[in-house]
Amino acid sequence: MRYGLILLCMLCFGVAAGDSYADGMALFRQEKYAEALKQLQSAHQKGDERAALPLAYLYDNGFGTARDLTQAVRYYERAALSGNTTAMRRLSETLFNQRKIDPAVQWLERAAEADDLEGLDVNAKQQVRAGWGINAR
Repeated sequence: MRYGLILLCMLCFGVAAGDSYADGMALFRQEKYAEALKQLQSAHQKGDERAALPLAYLYDNGFGTARDLTQAVRYYERAALSGNTTAMRRLSETLFNQRKIDPAVQWLERAAEADDLEGLDVNAKQQVRAGWGINAR
């Protein structure tokens, strides 16, 4: 009975064996990308938003799966919407490479607003616009 209660508490607080995010990140660090992908997908499906950024990275680079920029953008956006400034920058870069300039600049601006020093480079934003013939705002 006592062990059942302990196990129930561990499950409720996410401490039990099988922490998909922790397992996925351990596999990621070991460069076992296909296994990491499965664990991180499981974590994300269970509502662990921390899994979104590494999932985006795996899809963006084709590690453990075929490269899929649609999935990469999907996961970068989820991580960015949760306030992750690294995801905001990566999403901006990915959108820029797809020539989706306006949303790319918007995510760069959001990263800057979140006090992300790498996102504060106003010259980079101007260069993006100039490079594609877009008037500065």
